[in-house]
Amino acid sequence: MKSSLIKVTCPECKQQTDFEVYQTIDLINEPEIAKRLMNLSLFRFVCPKCGCNVFVEYPFAVMDEEEKFFFFCFPGNKDVTEDNVKLISLTTNDAVKDKGFLFRFVDSREAILEKINIFYNDFDDRAMEIYKLKHYPAWQKRFPKMTTASFSNDFKLGLSIYIFSNMQMLAVLPFKETEYDAIVDKYFYDSDLRAQDLKVVNSAWAKEYLEQFEKVS
Repeated sequence: MKSSLIKVTCPECKQQTDFEVYQTIDLINEPEIAKRLMNLSLFRFVCPKCGCNVFVEYPFAVMDEEEKFFFFCFPGNKDVTEDNVKLISLTTNDAVKDKGFLFRFVDSREAILEKINIFYNDFDDRAMEIYKLKHYPAWQKRFPKMTTASFSNDFKLGLSIYIFSNMQMLAVLPFKETEYDAIVDKYFYDSDLRAQDLKVVNSAWAKEYLEQFEKVS
């Protein structure tokens, strides 16, 4: 675990307070920190003076040496590039170099949680993005205020798609695994997930991939 202190200014009373931020989170060896990541309390700042609480945005990375993935989060950066990784400088870490790790760059903490859920449930994030893209028009018709859709494994409902309007949850929909499997068979039947040098897999990537797939089919 790599962490440091930053100064956070309370938006209400303007008092500055130290706040611990984590550059790297090891999901296997730091279970308590990982738990705080998954429930987002890791990013919640509570002002000791007035009690105001807000989320603090900062770049960070998560890794799992058993599942061999390394995910980087650069909040608010819609044009994530490989150069951004210099903010954390972890791709040269001896613990991950040349060990077949899967790398992903995302632009929000919610997106990184979804990546974790996808891979911990043995799914392919490329197929998941296409699954969501294909369903997006119908979902948006049902939920006009929808801004994002995110895969999760709900402890009560099982595999699900969460529909959000910004940070507000609008609905929980069933994830149709048979449709997902059909996407894998059609688009990735002979494609090794880890053989591709992909860093960004999101809805924009899915749209471009489908367009290119149709051209060569």
